[in-house]
Amino acid sequence: MTQQSQNLIIPELDLDLNELYQRTHPCYLTEMVTQKVIWMNAKAIEVNRLKTPSKVIGSSCTSMWNGDSMEKMMKHLVADKFIHQFETQGYHWVDEWRREKIATVSEYGLVTVFGTDCRLCETLEYHIVGVD
Repeated sequence: MTQQSQNLIIPELDLDLNELYQRTHPCYLTEMVTQKVIWMNAKAIEVNRLKTPSKVIGSSCTSMWNGDSMEKMMKHLVADKFIHQFETQGYHWVDEWRREKIATVSEYGLVTVFGTDCRLCETLEYHIVGVD
């Protein structure tokens, strides 16, 4: 077995765990059925500074989404297996009680990881729109 194949996290996408972890954009791996985050990279940890990785990983991401946008993204992802530059509005925690409204541009890929269907999200852009 080569060194590269030993480092792969998602063989279907031929992505190296270290490369994915070090990307400059936030990346998340989320179970499709439960909407629970199961992995995040260093940049995602940084932008979620108010919540430790142990609080983000294993939690549902639905409260951060506009419901209509999430439904639209899920339909496209299931049909196309990849979404390039999906724009939506959602939320980001300011503190334990307040959320910022943000606009994001992300890319999504549908992958099977750890025996379950997941989406790999890389958030390319995000801008604060206001505080909720």
